[in-house]
Amino acid sequence: MCWEGTIGSVRFSRGRRPVKVFLRDGKLVTLMLGHLTVDSYVGVIPVLYPLLIGRFEVNFATVGLVSLAYSGAAAVFQPLFGILADRYGTRLTGLALVWTAVTFALVGFVPSFPLLVALAFFSGLGSGLFHPFGALDVRALLPKRSLSTGMSIYVTAGTVGVALGPLIGIALFGLFGLHGTGLLVIPGIATGAYLLWRMRAAGPAGAGAKRAVAGARRAAPVIALAAVIGVMASRSWTVAVFQAFTPTWYKQLGYGPEFYGPLATTLVLASAAGTVGVGALADRFGRKTLIIGTLVLSIPAILLFTIFPGPWAFGSAILIGLLAASTAPLMLLMAQ
Repeated sequence: MCWEGTIGSVRFSRGRRPVKVFLRDGKLVTLMLGHLTVDSYVGVIPVLYPLLIGRFEVNFATVGLVSLAYSGAAAVFQPLFGILADRYGTRLTGLALVWTAVTFALVGFVPSFPLLVALAFFSGLGSGLFHPFGALDVRALLPKRSLSTGMSIYVTAGTVGVALGPLIGIALFGLFGLHGTGLLVIPGIATGAYLLWRMRAAGPAGAGAKRAVAGARRAAPVIALAAVIGVMASRSWTVAVFQAFTPTWYKQLGYGPEFYGPLATTLVLASAAGTVGVGALADRFGRKTLIIGTLVLSIPAILLFTIFPGPWAFGSAILIGLLAASTAPLMLLMAQ
C-alpha cells in the first residue's frame, strides 16, 4: 500500500520513490546540511577543554560541566520540543540552528566559568530543539521501505559534523585562541537562514499523522520504550565520554593537538561510516539483530582503546565508531 502526501510544494509517495530521489529533491540535503552544522558545535567542545583549563584554572572534572550543560539541555528538553513540533510544525527548524550558533559563538568571550557553563546550556537548548524537528521532517520525507537507510544517511550528516568539529576548532583556536569561537556563528546563521526558507511550509502534522500519534500514545509499550531509552542512554554516554575527553586525556599523556585532533575525528568519522552501513543492513536483517550484535562487539573495542593508548588507538577508535556509535538512527526509529 502506498501513502501519498505533500510537504511544501513537493508531492511524494511512500514506497515508490527511493532515497536517492529525495536526495535530488533538495529538502533532505538541506536538513542534512543543518544537521551537520548544528552537530559540528558539539565536536568543537572537546578541543576547547585544554584552553578552558588554562584560562579558568579548573580541573579535569570541572571542565566537564561544559559538556554536561550542553548535552544535558539538549537531551532533557527534547521531549518537550517534540510535543511542540507535533502541535505547531517544524517550520522553525532553522531558527534553532541560528540560536545554537549565536550562543556558542559567545563562549570564547565570557569572563567567568559559571557564565560559560550557562551559555553552553542555552546553546544546548538550540541543539535539543533542532534534533526532534529535523527527525520528524526526515521521517515525513522518506518512503517506509528505505526508512532505516534514509534516517542513517541523515544521522551520518550530523556525525560528520561532530567529526569536523575538532579540526575546525584546532584551526580556529590555533589562529585566534578562544576568540575563534566568534567565527563559528557564520555557518550557523547562513545554514539556519537557508533552512528557514526551505522548510517554511512544514506545518503541523496532517490528520492521518495525528491519528497515528494518538494511537501510539494509547498503546504505548512503556517497558519496551524504557528498554530502548536505557540502551540509547548507555550507548550515548559511552561514546560521549570518548569524544569529549580523548583530547584532554592525550594532552595529559604528552601528545599535541596534531595527534589528538585527528584521533577524535577518526572516532567520529568511523561512527559515520558505521551508521550508514548498519542502516543498510538493518533494512535487510532487522534493527534488533544489528543493535544487539554491535553493542556486544563494542565491548572489546572499548577495552582496546583504554588499555593501549597511542598510535594503536586509531585502530580501536575506528572499531568503537563502527560498533558502539553506529546504532543511533536504529534506536531513534525504534523509539518512534
